[in-house]
Amino acid sequence: MDGEARRRDVRCRGRHNLRASGRQDRLLARVLRPVRAGEAGPLIPDFQRFLRGEVEPLWFVGDQVIDLKLDGVRTGGAFLLLEVITGPGGGAPQPHVHTREDETLILLEGEVTVTIGDERRAVFPGDVVFFPRGVPHSFTNTGTTTSRGIGVVSPAGLEAFFRELGAPKTGPERPDRHEGPDEAAFRRAADRAGMRLLPG
Repeated sequence: MDGEARRRDVRCRGRHNLRASGRQDRLLARVLRPVRAGEAGPLIPDFQRFLRGEVEPLWFVGDQVIDLKLDGVRTGGAFLLLEVITGPGGGAPQPHVHTREDETLILLEGEVTVTIGDERRAVFPGDVVFFPRGVPHSFTNTGTTTSRGIGVVSPAGLEAFFRELGAPKTGPERPDRHEGPDEAAFRRAADRAGMRLLPG
């Protein structure tokens, strides 16, 4: 390659690098743009890389609170992230089977007892429990204080079940009009969610 051809090649590559750099800058601007309240994060390209969940606490069964942190809309259907706050004696003591989702519980506070299949164990803060779909399981707060844990449900979708049966938590006490779902409503919602309730 003679000197003139070499100079043309360098100029051409330089223009190409500038165009590529410009595309990268525009892409980074989309990714790093501040997310405004109530706005979904940028999609790059088909899923959210930077997630900012809105807290959605719901009164559920008994004095249990299910706080939906990241629902399927926010995660592109990949998973549901929630916080589970359960008073002593509460939880999901009736054995049940999820046919669509796997669940994981990370216990942060308190003490609970879980049953998965035929195995029953006490769970303490820092423990991680995996509940595979298709396997009967249950959990109960068997301690003397409120338990708190983070749940991951994959894929997402179970949030519809919680929203149907729960009531928005706007204060420290459950509103009188919501005493929790009755058994018939619970079973109908469970059926729609692909959940099988088993004899306890």
